[in-house]
Amino acid sequence: MFRKTSAIVAMAGMLGITSAHAGGLGLLSTLSNIGKQLQRQIGPTPGSSQPGSSSPDAGAPAIIMQALADSSITQEQSTGCDPRFFQQEEQAALAKIKTGDLASGGTDAKLNAEEIAVCAVKRNALPVVEAEQIAGENLAESAIALHRAGMDTPETVTSAKNALTLLNMDAAKNASLISALNSSGVLPEAPPTASSDASYTMTAADAASQLMANSFAFNHKYGGKTLKIAGEVRAVTGGQSVFIAMNGVPQADPSINDQVTCTISNPAYTSAAMSISKGQRVTVQGIYTVPAQSWLQAGVGLQDCHIVN
Repeated sequence: MFRKTSAIVAMAGMLGITSAHAGGLGLLSTLSNIGKQLQRQIGPTPGSSQPGSSSPDAGAPAIIMQALADSSITQEQSTGCDPRFFQQEEQAALAKIKTGDLASGGTDAKLNAEEIAVCAVKRNALPVVEAEQIAGENLAESAIALHRAGMDTPETVTSAKNALTLLNMDAAKNASLISALNSSGVLPEAPPTASSDASYTMTAADAASQLMANSFAFNHKYGGKTLKIAGEVRAVTGGQSVFIAMNGVPQADPSINDQVTCTISNPAYTSAAMSISKGQRVTVQGIYTVPAQSWLQAGVGLQDCHIVN
């Protein structure tokens, strides 16, 4: 008990509970919420039931709702699972968030989503579609608030992903919240995706020549475009992903920019790399991504790449 209490106090300090917004009942409410979160991390007390084994990030709405219900600590609702109560609780959480109490408001919204799921999944006292909508709203608001509070934990990211899944059940209705979630920065940036048709076709020598002549102009013209490039293989390396380097412009003292690289990360295309070797001519296709910093430039790098022939 001592260690749990100490941990709660330590977490309270980290979450800034001593701020101007956390006084009196607000402090007790926040400590209660932290206690629930801490108990979830520590695990159930002896004699209590174990939560289900479903992954909360499995994607399907039914699995998400089941995992949320299993995550609830209290699983107690004296309101009879009235949707109006949950909407009031959501507004209360948003009120905290708007006043700057991000940690407490974000935690309240997450707990609200869990209790909604209990009503729908374990009690069958709330229509599933309605519960998914309210839970999705609360998860999104929780993830955005906790991200703004600097609490980017795996659980926060999972909440954001699950919120998108639930909100996309009615994307038109939830367009504004979906947009806010996508632009919040809480979700990891999606990897670049190449289109099926190339915007430009060229040789590796031509690509390298253009890059070395003026990398700024090259990046401006081809950044984010799908390129189809033919050339001679310099090396093939990799583990789960395949990295193919192709020769650019032959010169006495080749530079690191004198190459085209193709990163194959899609398992459907990696096996094709088994049959190529150094010196062979191949054609690859992928999306060209501009380096975040100019000093990171290392040739023409194609992502989401595959061998065309």
